[in-house]
Amino acid sequence: MQADVSRGEDVARFVDGAAAALGRLDALVVNAGGPPPGKFADLDDAKWQAAFELTVMSAVRAVRAALPHLRAAGGGSIVAIQSTSIRQPIDNLLLSNALRMSIAGLFKTLATQHAHEKIRFNLVLPGTIATERPLALARAQAAESRRPLDAVLAERASSIPTGRLGEPGEIGDAVAFLASPRASYITGVALQVDGGIVRVPL
Repeated sequence: MQADVSRGEDVARFVDGAAAALGRLDALVVNAGGPPPGKFADLDDAKWQAAFELTVMSAVRAVRAALPHLRAAGGGSIVAIQSTSIRQPIDNLLLSNALRMSIAGLFKTLATQHAHEKIRFNLVLPGTIATERPLALARAQAAESRRPLDAVLAERASSIPTGRLGEPGEIGDAVAFLASPRASYITGVALQVDGGIVRVPL
């Protein structure tokens, strides 16, 4: 189903449509991608508002739409894919650094408020994963620094303790675990899937 998660009516239609098609809802994955890069001086009110709708309100609306279905199912799991920027800010991703902290606070609060309903709330924090967004950010960095794209990508990989970018399936495995009954005693956590790049204490 095609939906623009920055639009409230699309989010509700998507969640309700999934529940109708499947007969029930057991899990929701909140994943809206990320706002564009930029420095503070380049970000006007419109860019901040668009990023807020995409990053914060898409999650708020998805949770709001999913809760009645999860209650009807007797519990479930909501997993939000966020970013390691909630642990360690990422250069030139000011909007992401600022707004993703809101989701961390939201999910930690919801985990406590809805634990008695057996509805769990967790975050997955991808590091640099081999998808289009990191490639686009690397292209922007290469253009700004006037260096070859391959050099920028190699530099990124060398900064990761595992020595490589992550694979999308590795994020999928973490999400599938947190969404499943195998993680029934896990709520309110932020799981880094980043090859060890975040060095701050947990």
